[in-house]
Amino acid sequence: MEQPISKNIVADHCKRLRHKLGWTQNDLVARCQMMEWMISRATLAKIEGGFRRVNDAEVSLLARALNTTPNALLDQPLPRLLDTARHGEAPDIDLMAADGEE
Repeated sequence: MEQPISKNIVADHCKRLRHKLGWTQNDLVARCQMMEWMISRATLAKIEGGFRRVNDAEVSLLARALNTTPNALLDQPLPRLLDTARHGEAPDIDLMAADGEE
């Protein structure tokens, strides 16, 4: 069975750093909520499992909660970056409409 393509590149690093700190998902969620990011454990599980995209602000928040830098979460080999960018499901966006052009 083929491994599904991850929707984000931070999943493995986030989980590894959380484990290194000896934290459960609930511990990390509590840290995020202390920073006023109201994330749920289910959402964190989807992020760590690669089933949910993570925007730039969320990467920064995760890094702060894990006492690290965004680069520590984002540092990936080029093939992995390209694979996720090419095959991750992106929302349907009409670029012409997004720019206000018709």
